Amino acid sequence: MQSKTQKRYLAYLLLLAVFALSAASASSQERKAAPANDELPQVGAALQCPVPRHVHLTAPLPAAGTPNSADFPTGSPPCVPNTFGGTSSDTCFRHTFTLPVPSELCCQCVESKKNTLTLRYQALVAGPHGSATSGNDNVGFYSNHQYIAGTSQDLYPGGATKGQIVTKTIPLRCSWLANNRLSFNIQDDTSVLSATLDVDLCCVRK
Repeated sequence: MQSKTQKRYLAYLLLLAVFALSAASASSQERKAAPANDELPQVGAALQCPVPRHVHLTAPLPAAGTPNSADFPTGSPPCVPNTFGGTSSDTCFRHTFTLPVPSELCCQCVESKKNTLTLRYQALVAGPHGSATSGNDNVGFYSNHQYIAGTSQDLYPGGATKGQIVTKTIPLRCSWLANNRLSFNIQDDTSVLSATLDVDLCCVRK
């Protein structure tokens, strides 16, 4: 009889110990989930864009580049031949992407990792990086008749071989797309084979 009583007592103590451990664990998790002193818990749903849009444009369509004169410096020399797939060296290439925005919407670029310009191009003149060949060619962006400072990027950082084809994806900043346009210039021994623009927009209905 005493043995059974002792067994029940031990079982009762074991049950109390398990309950105590569970309660302590739950309390610890609650403390970890609590925000730090300098943080505030989120109240309500996160703000969402009323009408999100993603623009995906690919050139050449048409075959010639279509630079917008409002973005490039006034009086600058024309780029001839200004065509995709051109074979003449010592010429520049200019093109402007204009974002198609529905007439019932007012849209603005939003910073996103998806905002990119992908260029596919070919070297026309072989040479090491920095030489007066394809090796020193670069791409830069323009807006409101001027170059956007800090946007120039080398096309062949390791030097160029004649006929070399490269695909380069450039992350974009919304400040480079003033007036819902993106204008770029490529110098000057490079044939641009294609260009693809991807941009995230947030829109509201007018």
